[in-house]
Amino acid sequence: MKGKQMRYRIGLSALIIAFTFAGNLRAQIEVFTDRTLFAAGENILFSAFVRKTGLQAEDSWSKVLYLDLVRPDGTSVSRGKFPVSGITAEGYLPVPDQVLTGNYYLVAYTRWMQNFSPIHYEYKLIKIVNPFIAEMEPSCLQGTGDLPFSRRTQLDYIDEVISCKPLHSHYRWEEQVQLSFQISKQHSPASSLIVLAGRPEVMDSLLYTSVIPDSIYFQSPDTIQYPPDLMGLSLSGKVLSRDTGEPVNNTLVELSILGQDQQFHVRPTENDGSFVLGLDSITGSREMFISARDMEERDLEIRVDNDYAISNFAFSPRPFTLTETELEEAQRIMINSQLGQRFQESSQGSADLVNPVESSFYGLPSDRILIDDYVQLPTLKEVLIELIPTVLPVLHNKKPALQFSGNIASRDFMSFYEPLLLLDNVPVYKLENLLGMNPQKLHSIEVVNELYILGNTIYGGILSITSKNGDMAGIDLPDNSFFFDFAGFLPQPLLESFTDTNSGEENRIPDLRNTLFWETGLELNPGQTSQVTLTAPGRPGRYLVLIRGLTAEGRILQGRCSFMVE
Repeated sequence: MKGKQMRYRIGLSALIIAFTFAGNLRAQIEVFTDRTLFAAGENILFSAFVRKTGLQAEDSWSKVLYLDLVRPDGTSVSRGKFPVSGITAEGYLPVPDQVLTGNYYLVAYTRWMQNFSPIHYEYKLIKIVNPFIAEMEPSCLQGTGDLPFSRRTQLDYIDEVISCKPLHSHYRWEEQVQLSFQISKQHSPASSLIVLAGRPEVMDSLLYTSVIPDSIYFQSPDTIQYPPDLMGLSLSGKVLSRDTGEPVNNTLVELSILGQDQQFHVRPTENDGSFVLGLDSITGSREMFISARDMEERDLEIRVDNDYAISNFAFSPRPFTLTETELEEAQRIMINSQLGQRFQESSQGSADLVNPVESSFYGLPSDRILIDDYVQLPTLKEVLIELIPTVLPVLHNKKPALQFSGNIASRDFMSFYEPLLLLDNVPVYKLENLLGMNPQKLHSIEVVNELYILGNTIYGGILSITSKNGDMAGIDLPDNSFFFDFAGFLPQPLLESFTDTNSGEENRIPDLRNTLFWETGLELNPGQTSQVTLTAPGRPGRYLVLIRGLTAEGRILQGRCSFMVE
């Protein structure tokens, strides 16, 4: 057995025990964004703090933060999942090009929070302008001008204790602006500080935060449905009998993640038919295949839980309004957005396309053959008999079976466990269908000729077959199985570019930064001084610098200063 193949997962039964005392735990989320006003096609920069109510900040609870940009009726227009490291998550959420001008809400929550009322989510009002579409979000054409109610009626938990000073009060275009920060000695240290700089009219991201929906549609469930993402991304659901509708326990749920960096996960269902599959870190949309291996061959149904929250809240229609200074900034943001897209289109070259290499989750196989390297044989059964000496088709209790020879350490135990049969990384349960396949439709065969341990499930070897066209060679799939798309962590290819202060003097691109500076992850202890440097923009005027962080007790520490550009 390969030591690296030993994968230990926290079992759902252990989680249920934890839920017994954790039922009253709630998460508290603070989200800071770089601005309150954006143009379609831009990215909303954010840094979030995820804490458990009443517990120290270092005691993390969920490893995944969910963000939704929604219309007032709760319909999502953009969404993403982000990893939580310690208590912080950071990144950016794209604003789609086709959204209409209007009021939107950035919603932050965890999977665990979906078990409770959405009133506990974090909501933030975001204003969006679209210079390319002369329409407005319909909800903004009606309603009153009142802002939604905010829990933050008094900012009594925000401490202005961070000193922020520029080296000079005035700068010229492209000069280096040096900023220093210090926290007073009598206050607690702040972790993962955010430093942002830009025009003051649209920068105070605490202005429209912690707002509360006007309508909540929620009925408290009898049991906990969504376990917390303690280990990272996860997939949960239930297996039911189609005949009785009752949950089915102790059946193996097998999940294949297809494409590049293939994965395979397996988990037996609990007494209530539920399962939780902990996924390795994956990014982007991935095609998956799920099925249930049932030795009694019952007619089963697999129900996969929604990963994102169901829209069970809404905000009342409110007119889209901008103050005079916001209107001025909106015009500049739209112009920069349009010019930015022009320069981006002209600078895009033809990149060399690299075909992704699909790797197997089980590592290097014991044996591997390419079908076309050998003489044509009528069936896969003949191929195994003639070309794969470690796997022998036999009859067991008058049913076809495969006998793996095993290595020295495992040969005496191979027959105790069912082998894992894969076709294009998808499990196959009817061996007779596999053995009768036409080898001309197949590309290769790989064998893992030893016990393979995945979680608490043991397989008596692996036979992995790859078809030529990636179409499973036309074989029938199990009745209870299906393909689906799963959203991993949102890709962040542009994240590093937001801390680059180069305004473009080398490539003659004008300074189009709508957010002048954004940097996260700074640490500041009492009495300590930190410094950052940014490039002065080309637009004259006053620029605001904000530095914010969170203490272990959940208090926001803040400092601010400004400088002029001539």
